[in-house]
Amino acid sequence: MKTHIFLKITVIFLFFSVIMPPSALDQLSRLNITYPMLFKLTNKNSDRMTHCGVLEFVADEGICYLPHWFKNSNLLVYS
Repeated sequence: MKTHIFLKITVIFLFFSVIMPPSALDQLSRLNITYPMLFKLTNKNSDRMTHCGVLEFVADEGICYLPHWFKNSNLLVYS
């Protein structure tokens, strides 16, 4: 399973997609949503935002894998 996640993470570095845990899909499927799902990511400290989709719902619980370019777009601060 970890090798599968690693390969998917490599793919999302090039795209506007994230990998979320299965519980997120479970919660979203209970809502009246339209497909494809599009998410707005906002950094409230800098008022910057972007949009992304989900590649798959296979991440470990409590983890969301984001592409490296998110860091470069000033949406995230790594410490």
